[in-house]
Amino acid sequence: MMEHVVWQTPVLIQMTSLHSRILLYQQRHRLTIPQIAELREFSGIAIPQISDRHRKLDTMAKMAELIRLSRLFKVNDLDFIPIKGPILSWRLHHDFTVRYTNDLDILVKKEELERILEVFRELGYQFHYSEIPAGKNHLKLIQKIRQHHSVYHPQKRFLVEIHWKLFVPELPGKVSIEEIIKQNTVQITVHGETFNVFNKEFDIVFLIFHGAKHAWFRLKWLHDIYSYSLDNDVDWHRVIELSENFGSARLVYEALYLADQYWIIPAGVARLYQDNLLKRDAFALRYCIHSISETGVKPGLIAWLKYAYGLTRYGMTLFPTLRYKIALLRAWSYSDADMQIIRLPDKLTFLYFMIRPFHVVYSKWRPYHLLYQKKDDPV
Repeated sequence: MMEHVVWQTPVLIQMTSLHSRILLYQQRHRLTIPQIAELREFSGIAIPQISDRHRKLDTMAKMAELIRLSRLFKVNDLDFIPIKGPILSWRLHHDFTVRYTNDLDILVKKEELERILEVFRELGYQFHYSEIPAGKNHLKLIQKIRQHHSVYHPQKRFLVEIHWKLFVPELPGKVSIEEIIKQNTVQITVHGETFNVFNKEFDIVFLIFHGAKHAWFRLKWLHDIYSYSLDNDVDWHRVIELSENFGSARLVYEALYLADQYWIIPAGVARLYQDNLLKRDAFALRYCIHSISETGVKPGLIAWLKYAYGLTRYGMTLFPTLRYKIALLRAWSYSDADMQIIRLPDKLTFLYFMIRPFHVVYSKWRPYHLLYQKKDDPV
């Protein structure tokens, strides 16, 4: 029988100052004022309408850029699927600005990646940290281990993540992810522009897998699940069916359980996790609750080792197959930072896996963001 899970009130909720609590939800969890006002914690409490005009204008500018990219891609006989971002805010709230948008994410076909990168270069975008290292083996390694390239426009200050994979490591399933995407893509029209997007059920599965991968570190991801729970058109049995393709219906139940702790999801949807109590993982839930409440890794080697152990154990619980667990360990054995610090010849790229442990130690001495942050990086 599953170990009983006791809900632990996160540290952030124990803060006494209303302004401090709201500020922490905004900065730490990237929640906007409308999303904060819906929290259980603030039921019956008036939330001050803090001005966020600058953020809203920035989001609208990003949506305009997404429309411009869509039109330009069509001219070049290319296509992409927007994921998360202002399109998701529009689908959930009929408003681009309700959901916080830090960057734009698009999913493209890997075989079109080179042409797409050229389009971004012509638009004035640059690689966010550095150019892709030249060499067939370097490129092969990057495309196998990574899932996206980040490009940045220094004048507009827009960051775009160009994904050729949805998940890293890739998730083995009964049906290939390419086939699932093909079967679960629909078209929507926003401000006169037509976009290919995931249907609601697969979008929920993607959002849950993404949030679970990060242990729901930001509550903004759980708010997406809460918002979809209010949509009467969602077929939650189809959501379960799609997640079972990867052997992880459990993640759906856990996401609904966590979302219901912060917001009030409809009783009919809540019954899904309530009726599947034994399919939830006690350790995973405790780890996520801690992740939501935690504000950072404590200094010191012992604290870091405990963090690394917890992260590894949690990561191994996400998907059941041995193939996934091996792929996860392999993905963790490589970092882009290694390639930037040590420029190995193309024939010796396999050595990056061997130097990874040494670079982990080095990165504790020289943090990654200090090594690679450019002056024009977005704040």
